Amino acid sequence: MRNNSNNGLSQTMVLRYLHSKLGTYVQKQELNDKQMMRVVMQQTLPTFSKYFPFLPMVTLEDKDRINGNDMEYRIPNAWNLQILSLHKYYMSAENKFGLGWIAPIVSNPIDAQIAADRYSMFVTPLIIDYYPPNRLAIKQNYYNLHGFLTAQFKAVHPEHLKTIEPNMRDEFLQLAFYDVCISLYPLRHRFTTINTIYGALEPFTELLDSAEDKRKDLLDRWERMYLQSGSQKKVWIF
Repeated sequence: MRNNSNNGLSQTMVLRYLHSKLGTYVQKQELNDKQMMRVVMQQTLPTFSKYFPFLPMVTLEDKDRINGNDMEYRIPNAWNLQILSLHKYYMSAENKFGLGWIAPIVSNPIDAQIAADRYSMFVTPLIIDYYPPNRLAIKQNYYNLHGFLTAQFKAVHPEHLKTIEPNMRDEFLQLAFYDVCISLYPLRHRFTTINTIYGALEPFTELLDSAEDKRKDLLDRWERMYLQSGSQKKVWIF
């Protein structure tokens, strides 16, 4: 797992942000702190992770094999993450030679590229299928994968929120605010007026009325950002 980022996020900080945006210091909130954080963890965090996932890396070892089969592995998940999909895989350049031995000719980068081009004519691509929640199936070819395969996955960020990149902090808080507003909408609209000792009061609903449209606009912008992200795999057609 990569190191936590210095994003300043925590569940307490998220609650303070929501309270300040909703004006709960002057108006009683229909959802308490625990209920608001349930919305953030069950709705905001998975949605945010869909576009900007946590990307942990694991190395497959013999102990991870399923029933001793070297083509099927159980994904190590000591952090108990919700894995979404396989992102990338990495293996040593030595693997293409079957036994991990590299000929002296490969020490020259030009000759190495020529050798790689030649191998690509008859070595089948490495294909890995991911089966939720935690299984990988590797389709056999001429690679020697023993101890050399590292897989990177897309996963939902942990609930401590420290793995969210600092530059996406405000984006996450914005989505959390919209999700909580959408959850508040049906509760606050149950009553058009509230009778108090000071007279009839109308609930403040302006923010809630536009939350769903603003959330959609935010996700549309994320969709465009997602396609342009440098970490996403791209298909080049010549």
